[in-house]
Order: sequence, then structure tokens, then C-alpha cells
Amino acid sequence: MTSMLSGLSGGHVLEVIKTVFIFLAVLSVLIAFHEWGHFLAARLLGVKVLTYSIGFGPKLWRRQSGETEYCLSAIPLGGYVRLFGDDPNEAVDPAAQRRAFLYQPTASKLAIVAAGPSFNLLLAFLFFFGLHLIGMPQHMPVLGEIAPDSPALRAGFQAGDRVVTMDGVSISKWEQMTGLIEQRAGQSIDVVVIRNGERTTLTVVPDAVEKPTLPFGEVRRVGQIGVRDGGVFETIRLNPLDAFTEGAAMTGHWTYLTVVSLGKMVQGVVPLKEVGGPILIAQVSAKAAEAGIPNLVLFMAIISVNLAVLNFLPIPVLDGGHIFFFLIEAAIGRPIALRTREMAQRVGIAVLLMLMILAFSNDIVRLFGS
Repeated sequence: MTSMLSGLSGGHVLEVIKTVFIFLAVLSVLIAFHEWGHFLAARLLGVKVLTYSIGFGPKLWRRQSGETEYCLSAIPLGGYVRLFGDDPNEAVDPAAQRRAFLYQPTASKLAIVAAGPSFNLLLAFLFFFGLHLIGMPQHMPVLGEIAPDSPALRAGFQAGDRVVTMDGVSISKWEQMTGLIEQRAGQSIDVVVIRNGERTTLTVVPDAVEKPTLPFGEVRRVGQIGVRDGGVFETIRLNPLDAFTEGAAMTGHWTYLTVVSLGKMVQGVVPLKEVGGPILIAQVSAKAAEAGIPNLVLFMAIISVNLAVLNFLPIPVLDGGHIFFFLIEAAIGRPIALRTREMAQRVGIAVLLMLMILAFSNDIVRLFGS
């Protein structure tokens, strides 16, 4: 025991404290914004908000302001907004029903529940938008080493060439270039590069190869020309309109990737061992912070998208489960039976517990395996 404790002394202890602090700061921002979505929607629609809490469990700090109690609670892995009249077992005076959640029109209930994950998407967009305004490092389409006997070498490409257009399409990022090449296996591509300050046009025909592709590792037939990454990054600042467009595009891109990755997990394409939990998030948060504030903000934006998508899943006790029930309520014209909802919530809690156990198990394996 003594040797184990000595191994965690000094710098290691400070590193752990820093990692935990960054993790809690990241999580608190994302949760606070999520719950603010519920809070703001409820207030706008006239529903009384009793409690706004960051964290669960015993309340460490509380402050009453108007009709709402604001709290910081002991367990920081979540948060909640408690609405007046959200308990079907609670009797509500007829005079107060206009401010009770369950007595609202179905559209209002849907709006309040959906506002939480929607605000996580909004937060991700604001992060992406802000990063592009202040300047975001972009991976430039500059070529590195050219492989021997490759399509690129035969076409006349050289290390240091900067790709400008491909078949008339403007290329500003490395990913744009590789994405287009992968789609054009066996097809001729006219490429304009800048070499020594002058424009040169080259024609290349990508080889068709079978390879694992990002982000899910699926093996498929793609085009490849045999060039390495030149490792050139430039900080690009966009005007507000372009930053807005790029922020929206990145939010949509990461939302799509998150949804598809969940589908791939269900299909078994992405192994369940890839599921990460709080320990992994804490480790990556700390590494992102070490790489600079922009990297930490980028990571927070991606996690915010993940939280939004997960909360939209139709699992009882999550926002998506409530949305699912309210949609059924709208379809059948009456609330779902209380016993049915309670049974569904038990199933939802069981599913979440299994996911939490899986995530923590994977985190522990990664931690000790590394």
C-alpha cells in the first residue's frame, strides 16, 4: 500500500487533480447549458421552475431567486431542472394547473423536453462558430513524401506541392483532397498545384485499394495515389458569415458521425470496447487543455454534440424517452397509462446502468492496459 501511495505523490497527484478539475469544468459547462435549455423553454411557456441544479444528490450550495432554487449538488455527473407539476402522482390545485408541466399542451411539453439536447447542439455550433472567427488550425493540402512507383509519382507530383483545385473543385483542406481521391478510384483527376510559386496542372489516376477507412474502420474499395501528409497547418480566420456557415456545417457533420457511429455499434461494426466513459473523457479533456484552449473548446463542442444525440435516443428517463411518450400521447389523444410509463422507466434505468458499467469497464481496461 505504501509503494502505491508513493507512486501517486508529488507531480502525479497534481496531474490527477488537474485532470479532475478540467473534467468537472467541461462537464459543468455542458450540463449547465443543457439544463438552461429546459429552464428557458419552461419559463417562456409559462411553466413554473422549482429547481435548477448542476449535479445530483445532496445540495452543496443553494440560492433561492424568485420562485426557483438554484443549486450545486454533490454528484457532478449530470444535472436537472425540476418543474412544477411534473409528477403524475402529485395533486395540483385547478387554479395552478396553467403553470403545471403535465397540464400543458403536448406541443409545449415536447418543446420543453427537446430544448435541453437542442441547446447542446446550439452550444456546439457556438463553439465551432467562435473558433472559426478567432482562427482555427486547418490541415492544409500540402504533399509530403511521394511513394515509389505510385500514381502520384507517375503523374509528376513532388513533395511540397500545394493542391489548389481538383477537377475544378477548390481544395482548402487535406481532408477535402483525400476524400475526393478516395471517391475516384480508377478515374482521371486534373489537379492544379502550386510549386515554387507557380501553378502546375497534373493528371492522376488513383489506384483502387481495399483498406480500412475512417472513422469506423470498415474495409472498402477506395482510391489512393501514394502521397504522405506534408504536416502543414495554418490558422484560418473566417468572416462572420463564413464562420456561421462553417460552424453549422461542422455541427451537422459531427451530429451525423455520432448518429452513424451509434448505428455501427448496434450492427457490430464498431466494437463495444470503443465505448468511453467519464475516465476517458477526463483524460482527453486534460490532453486537449494541454494542447491549448482552442483544442479544449473543439473537444467540448464534439462532446456537446454527443450529449445531444444520446439525449435524443428514445430511452425512457432520457429526454428522448419523454419525447417518444409525448409523441404517442399526441397520436392517441390521451396520456400513456402511469403503470406503463413506470415500467418503461425501469427498463430505461436498467439500460443506462448497463451502458455505464460498460463505459467504466472499458475506461478501467484502457487505464490499466496503458
